[in-house]
Amino acid sequence: MPISNEERGFASNTIDLLQGMNPFYSKVVFGGFGVFLDGLMFGLIANNELYLKVDEDNPSEFENLGLQPFTYEAKGKPMNLSYYRVPEECIDDAELLIQWGNSGFGAALRAAAKKIRIINLKSFSLAAARVIEKLGNQHEGTSNKQCRTSG
Repeated sequence: MPISNEERGFASNTIDLLQGMNPFYSKVVFGGFGVFLDGLMFGLIANNELYLKVDEDNPSEFENLGLQPFTYEAKGKPMNLSYYRVPEECIDDAELLIQWGNSGFGAALRAAAKKIRIINLKSFSLAAARVIEKLGNQHEGTSNKQCRTSG
């Protein structure tokens, strides 16, 4: 579906408000706009709504306010992405929007760090991955499921 001029205007205004975080860019993704900083997508603009990246560390910030995840339909079933709508009052308040944007960017950074760790471990042999896992368990006192997926 083509992106309307109204959606382009909303995206442009939102991007202008977020510029205080650091220079970043947007590009067309999923029929909307992805919002990127340092090469990481931390926001999604779709249907004139801004959604920010969420992970296991920050969903309560959004859920406690009754904010909903970005949902789309695939094969007749609703699918949720790990992006939640921002509070309405953020849309016209650059300072507040940057605070929420920082939370979304933090989630994107943590997700990227996990992916890099998994990719790096895949270059090791299974034996090396087990040694790394054992060392990690001794250091952290917990298991590392990511090491088990390498091989």
